[in-house]
Amino acid sequence: MALIKKFVDLHGGRVWVESKIEKGSSFTFELPLKWRKTPEKGVNEEHANTLEISEKTFRLANEKSVKENSLKAGTPEETEMPKS
Repeated sequence: MALIKKFVDLHGGRVWVESKIEKGSSFTFELPLKWRKTPEKGVNEEHANTLEISEKTFRLANEKSVKENSLKAGTPEETEMPKS
């Protein structure tokens, strides 16, 4: 967790945790997206592309089980925690 905090801090983001008793903890982070203007001159329209970005949420989930203790990263749907 310390490495993630340092990485996120270096990029101007933030990290926070939400905990629920007997449910576990969810660690979330955000990183800012910085845009650069393309210079007016020298842009080859043939190679110009439009970038579409949709908001994505990623979760790092710690799955607690008797047999294994592993971390998973992905979207909330991909890392959904098993119901107790």
